[in-house]
This record gives sequence, structure tokens and C-alpha cells, in this order.
Amino acid sequence: MKKWRRMLKYIDKLSLFFLFLSIANYAIAQDDIDLEEIDSTKIEFEFIPKSFRVGMDMVGLVKTLSQNEYTELEITSDIAVDKYFLNFEYGILERNRVGDSINYFVNGTFLRVGLDFNFLKNDPDGNAFFFGVKYALGKSNHSLDFNYTDPIFGSISESREVNAINARWFEINTGIKVKLFWEIWLGFTGRLKFALKHDNTIVLDPYEIPGYGFSEQKVMWGFDYYVFYRIPFSKRKTQLPTEK
Repeated sequence: MKKWRRMLKYIDKLSLFFLFLSIANYAIAQDDIDLEEIDSTKIEFEFIPKSFRVGMDMVGLVKTLSQNEYTELEITSDIAVDKYFLNFEYGILERNRVGDSINYFVNGTFLRVGLDFNFLKNDPDGNAFFFGVKYALGKSNHSLDFNYTDPIFGSISESREVNAINARWFEINTGIKVKLFWEIWLGFTGRLKFALKHDNTIVLDPYEIPGYGFSEQKVMWGFDYYVFYRIPFSKRKTQLPTEK
């Protein structure tokens, strides 16, 4: 049964991957321009920011409201410059895992910074299909309380705690940002997290890293759904150069 569950998870991930590729192929086809009709020396990169967007992850918010002893909040923002998005993301996680004889508690913060490429630069509504990379940093505190029964000494309790554990990792991201109405937007982001590095301690190894996931996993997947508010800086539309 577990094997079938794993297979279904892999099938879901592959389906999402091919869906992203299909959207990207369509976006590139829609945005295609006859290069022979454009003098490449006249195309200039626009360094002026076009908009600022700020939003919140709905997945973490729903979990926070629906689960006990769980808090996860994440704020994301981006600045649109030409066909790129400069991204900043900040979040917090506080979770208490309670088992039959173990109580594991983690709380911490994380920060992601990265750059996304927008395949839909010329979309009239400003919708985006993007692909990018991010660098992430995190700091967290961990504690573990457990009870066990020794055949000779009987019931034994022990507690361990470590603070200010630093972590860092990289991410490959892809997703969409779609305008709903006025300046309200919806977004979906898929994440591939890898190359995790964190402080090692003799007292207690971190089990979960805020923003990343399980520390023993070399690669982690993540999915976020966002609601954004966008502040446009300019209404000016980019025009392609015409032939003389």
C-alpha cells in the first residue's frame, strides 16, 4: 500500500512538471516575435520598476487556523523590472509534535531572496508564468522531551534543547500569478529545495527546518498558494521599435 502511495505522489509531481512545461511552451509561442523585423541594437533593458506586489501564503494560514499547536505564516513580495521579478519572502514556523512518549518543539524564521524570469512579459493584463532560483536562510530553536522505560532503572525522562540553529539552502521555483480583479492577484508556486546546510550539535540534531522541511531529506518539494495586492508604478506599455 505504501508503495502505491509513493507511486501516486511521483505521478502527481510529474504531471505538474509537464503541465508547467506545456504552459511555458504556449507562453513562448504567444510571445514570439520575428527577430528579422527587429533591430536588436534598439532593444533596451528597462531598469525602471513597473510594480510592487505583496501577498500571503494561504496554505500556512489555513493550517494555522485549523490545527492546534501549529503556526505558519509567510509574507512574499516582488518587484517587477522588465521581464524579471526580484523576490523577497519571509516566514515563521512554530510547531509542537506530540507522540506517545516524545514531545518535539520547533520555532524559527526564514528568509528567501531570488530572481524569477517571466515568460509572459507582453501579456496585456500583466499575468505571469515564471521560473527562477532562490537562496534561503533560516534560524530556529529546537527542544525534545521524551520518556522511556528501562528494564532495570524503570521510567526515565530526559530533555534536550538547542537554540539559534542556522540553516541555508537553495530552491528552484516555478509558478503563475494571475489577476483576479482590480489589483488583487492569485499565485501558485512549486518549489524544489536542495543543498541544505545547517549547524550540527551534539546535544540535538534538528528534525525540522522552518521554510525547508525535514532536515534528513536531501531534496524537498513544496507548494504555496498566494493572494497578492499589486501597486503599479507606471501605466506605460512597452512598445517594440519600428523600422525606419
